[in-house]
Amino acid sequence: LLFPDIDNAFHHIGRYLFFPSNPVWMRITQVYNDHMLGSSRKVGIQIRTFAYPPVVEPRLVPQILDCVTENHVLPSTNPKKEAHSKQSPFSNDTSNHNATNVTSSVTSVLITSLMPDYYEQISSFYANNSTPTTEIVRFYQPSHEIYQNTQAHGHNIQAWAEICLLSFCDELITTPMSTFGYVAVGLAGIKPLMLDHNKNGISHVSCYRASSMDPCFHAPPYYKCDSNQG
Repeated sequence: LLFPDIDNAFHHIGRYLFFPSNPVWMRITQVYNDHMLGSSRKVGIQIRTFAYPPVVEPRLVPQILDCVTENHVLPSTNPKKEAHSKQSPFSNDTSNHNATNVTSSVTSVLITSLMPDYYEQISSFYANNSTPTTEIVRFYQPSHEIYQNTQAHGHNIQAWAEICLLSFCDELITTPMSTFGYVAVGLAGIKPLMLDHNKNGISHVSCYRASSMDPCFHAPPYYKCDSNQG
């Protein structure tokens, strides 16, 4: 009776219970005001791989680029022509914000990952390619701590702040089997584009629209039988 829409229970309960502390709010507001405030659209890309030690998976960047362009989350691009190249509307966090064309829409892309490589490759790709639109796209990654350290209080504060920042986005691209992504999606109350697992190195789609905003099992639970299968 409390939740007639069965997939919004976590959304409402989470927003009521998981209220950030003052140190977390300070980090949230600083990043939001500096990199997201005033944008026409806010896009969050959450990337988590579970390889140990942390490694960069080369397939992920092209997969993410396919996902955002095929689903019209970010503009498609063409290689720049040296002879008649225009200044790229894509930028990273070092851009001069005062140079923004007021007639153009601005999309802020927040990338969260333990690794800096994905942000560097995605932002560099857009900086090195042109677009037929006047849309300005800016990229930012708040942190890249390489290793997850749940015993460090500062690490957890940063992680929680970034989950909240993702929840303020209008569109989310997330990673399967990641609590970080699931909680951000649930708090945002939107159905994300989820990167395909691609376990066997062969994928028919780059990403797919999740069927619910609600968090789900990281993996199907095992049956208590001799088959020991999910």
